[in-house]
Amino acid sequence: MGVFDIAIVLVGLLVVPTGDASGVRNWADSGTRGFIAQSRNSSREAARAEKARGDGLVAQGKIAQAEAAYRKAISLDPGWYQPYEALAKLYFRQKKYALAVKQFKKAIEVEPRYFTGLYNIAFALRKAGKYDQAIEYYRKYLQKVPTDPDGYYGLAAACEAKGDWKNAIENYELYARKETRPSERQYVIKAREKAAFLRKKYAPEQQQKKTGEAKKPVQAAAPAAVAKSAGGAASKTEVGQRTASKPAAPARPPLAPAAVSKPQQQQQTDSAKEAARKKAPEARGEIAGLLRKGDEALRKKQYSVAMKYYFDVTKKDPRNTEALYKLGLVYQATGSNKAAELKWK
Repeated sequence: MGVFDIAIVLVGLLVVPTGDASGVRNWADSGTRGFIAQSRNSSREAARAEKARGDGLVAQGKIAQAEAAYRKAISLDPGWYQPYEALAKLYFRQKKYALAVKQFKKAIEVEPRYFTGLYNIAFALRKAGKYDQAIEYYRKYLQKVPTDPDGYYGLAAACEAKGDWKNAIENYELYARKETRPSERQYVIKAREKAAFLRKKYAPEQQQKKTGEAKKPVQAAAPAAVAKSAGGAASKTEVGQRTASKPAAPARPPLAPAAVSKPQQQQQTDSAKEAARKKAPEARGEIAGLLRKGDEALRKKQYSVAMKYYFDVTKKDPRNTEALYKLGLVYQATGSNKAAELKWK
């Protein structure tokens, strides 16, 4: 509350009759609360505007300016969790995982119901290679949201990275049982495959450690004596030995490829480079256009439309980090944290 607001409250105190002490207190309290609420609302609106500006700058790839916008939003309304979350995601994109974890924790401090923050902290810790801490936060998340299958997938991945095969298998299988969304079918298949692979590869090791029995080496059988029949013919054993010892016929050498002269090779290489050079500006322009359309749809919260444009970019450029990051944002906005996690790898 500013100086002007305080002056109004004091004036109000002066005009109330002196005999009505309770009226003075009630009037002042209600007036103060009203001014504080009004100030808080205006701060929130200003913070929203700054966060929206930061989101737009992220879409344009202006990371430093976006960070400044998010920090300004935080200073305008420190009690609003979303600018902390946005700043954390920005750090995550830059692989600054420790800074991302710090901002996610601040978001949880101001909004304890922000349970997704626990999941995001776990993911950032896993990316940083801090598997024990990641497992701890995945478990915290699942305590709050036990119905979200993504938590089990993340926990399984962290356990697998740590080398805890038993819990990795258990949680991959839990995810596969709990995930019912048709859009996540591919991840259900992947989880089952991972569980089967780990069970096949590491279950014997676990059993061996449990029983303390080592596998005995297989000894080669002694060669059987060659027996002769009364008529002097070789026995079946001898025939088998002779057949086995017979050298295999040498493989036919592969046909040599048609000889291509060095000038011809150079001409083919130059032609390919020239064709790629001509197509490059056109492809870049097309990709930039798709990204712009996706960003516009993302700002309007038209997630399916945005996803289509970003996927079109990845078809043309599978390693386009901007499109992959924004696909992650779309997945997270639609509640698929695990899919977002995979796109941000």
